[in-house]
Amino acid sequence: MIRSLGLGSRDRILRVKPLATRARPGGWRSAYRVELARQSREVWADVHLPEGVAPACDPHPWTGEGAASLGLVLAMQEDLSLSLPRLRSRRLRAGIPEIQATLRSMFPDLHQIALHERGLRRRLPAPPRRGTGVFFSGGIDSFYSLVTNRPGVGILVAVHGFDVAFENASLWRDVRAHLAAAASALGCGFIEVETNLRQLLHRRVNWEIAHGAALAWVATLLTPVLERALIAATHRREQAVAWGSHPDLDPLWSSEALEIVHDGTGASRAEKAARLAGEPEAMRHLRVCWQNPDGAYNCGVCRKCVVARVTLDSVGALERCATLHGVPTPEEIEKLEVELVTTRGYLESARDAYRRTRPAAPQLAAIERALARVGGAGS
Repeated sequence: MIRSLGLGSRDRILRVKPLATRARPGGWRSAYRVELARQSREVWADVHLPEGVAPACDPHPWTGEGAASLGLVLAMQEDLSLSLPRLRSRRLRAGIPEIQATLRSMFPDLHQIALHERGLRRRLPAPPRRGTGVFFSGGIDSFYSLVTNRPGVGILVAVHGFDVAFENASLWRDVRAHLAAAASALGCGFIEVETNLRQLLHRRVNWEIAHGAALAWVATLLTPVLERALIAATHRREQAVAWGSHPDLDPLWSSEALEIVHDGTGASRAEKAARLAGEPEAMRHLRVCWQNPDGAYNCGVCRKCVVARVTLDSVGALERCATLHGVPTPEEIEKLEVELVTTRGYLESARDAYRRTRPAAPQLAAIERALARVGGAGS
């Protein structure tokens, strides 16, 4: 039985087919067959649970919901209708038109696509009570969501294959050691998920567009252990920009069994850094780097590292941070790409903090000169 949702149907179809969920010691593997442009790829995620944590139910019943978050953005990018198992969640089904509308309002090059559901509708099983988790990279945003939601958050979820490439095993060992140590010190369980999803998306859809749906996919796979998943906000609510993880978008991926929350929109980046200054584990394990030359945990000199150093310095926290060093020089600040909306927002946040705490700091003058290039110095 096939039911179509959306605006008509097309001959060109992206098919997402769940494969058997395979139990493994301490976890399981969820996998899907993705058929695209006469090619077939297997997308998988290996879930590694901490000792003492067991799934409360079978992972397999939510494969249709997983197929939706896995395939929708890719289908919209490629202008293909999406064929997937029949959704059991009425909430997610009702949210898909709004997901498409929200994505297209931010990214006009995406297409409105039709959905074709396969199979018979079955009632979504009601799982027992489970935990609350936060997607955890070790960055300012995810650390802030963790510390401000304690003791409610009991699980940290780290994904190998998203910001750390799946092939980079040596860097991941270092990152994992830091994140697991933070989880242990804070009394949280640590779930590691390894996946090749980003390899499928590479060169087809921009990660800045797709990463929110990718996180929702992983959250859906973790329904047997999570009833609530927090995705840390990158921006304040009033400063939200076109971004794949967005306060108007992330909650729409929720089902009756799993609440997905976009968390932390009420604080600026500098306010988050100030909050973390008093958190020893954040200062011991903070990770912001994305270039990681020679496997560096934080290189200290890439755009993200420099911005983090500026932010921490603006609130007097840099000297407490064990993973980032050196007060940023005015020259480093003025070289930053302030044309990037996110970088500009972070610098504006640091500027406001310097004005309150150290108005004579040369870093403040450098920020104002940098922002003047895009007309932001006096805001």
